[in-house]
Amino acid sequence: MKICVLGVAGATMGLITLAMLIAGAYFYLAPGLPSVEDIREVPLEIPLQANTRDGRMIGEVGERFRTPVDL
Repeated sequence: MKICVLGVAGATMGLITLAMLIAGAYFYLAPGLPSVEDIREVPLEIPLQANTRDGRMIGEVGERFRTPVDL
């Protein structure tokens, strides 16, 4: 019976320690994290297009073209 009580007490202390470590990590990292609005408003990279005066495209400079995808 004494071993069972020690096991429960040890498990409880372990869970409390784990919760304190997680809370400490959160409060340490939280000030440096960007807000949700900043993450959602990421400017998409598109190639630079060179157009003539009448609107015809004569060239593109850049390699990446990104389009948003809904999840």
